[in-house]
Amino acid sequence: MAEASEKYGISVTKEDVIHPIGTEGSVAVLYGNLAPQGAVIKHTACPKEMFHAVLNARPFDSEEECLEAVLHHKVQKGDAVLIRYEGPKGSGMPEMFYTSEAIRSDKELGRSIALITDGRFSGASTGPVIGRCSPEAQSGGPIALVEEGDLIEIDIENRKIEIVGIHGKRMNPEQIDKILQERKANWKPRPLRYRTGVLRMFSEHAASPMEGAYLKFD
Repeated sequence: MAEASEKYGISVTKEDVIHPIGTEGSVAVLYGNLAPQGAVIKHTACPKEMFHAVLNARPFDSEEECLEAVLHHKVQKGDAVLIRYEGPKGSGMPEMFYTSEAIRSDKELGRSIALITDGRFSGASTGPVIGRCSPEAQSGGPIALVEEGDLIEIDIENRKIEIVGIHGKRMNPEQIDKILQERKANWKPRPLRYRTGVLRMFSEHAASPMEGAYLKFD
């Protein structure tokens, strides 16, 4: 840089060439009783009006079910759309591309709902898309215990994602923990999607999405 400045008779610094556009990066990890091990959001692609929101839970047990609901306008503004059982053990952790794009292409939904999943999202995804919610549903994570109408709070600035109400009613953390424990006692894992071969082995031994979903042998 100094040599170029001297050669051309100008004064140029690296600050003149590379302009910082932010100090917090483009990706954030959220924690809370919905994702005790963390969940990931590309906050630079999220509308500012969704940086803090309390939404109504709309859980779906596969991307196909969720996509059908979105395309047939069964998802409303103010919903937190959960796609679960799409983590490493649930289905191999596919990209939730079609649903995220269907939401993004709707101008109203793209700025008023959130997509939360234990699967993953594309680096090109935009909007309030939260992935890698851990522990995943197939492992009995809290995302598997959410029911229709529960209240989900997203607070990106404070890096939080919380269940703050049950069936539309606000409750304190102790009350919510008790209800989640009761739901967990009645919860059973879904049958493995893959019954044979390498995918069966991966389903049985995959690590948490937040650990990289590698094969983990104890």
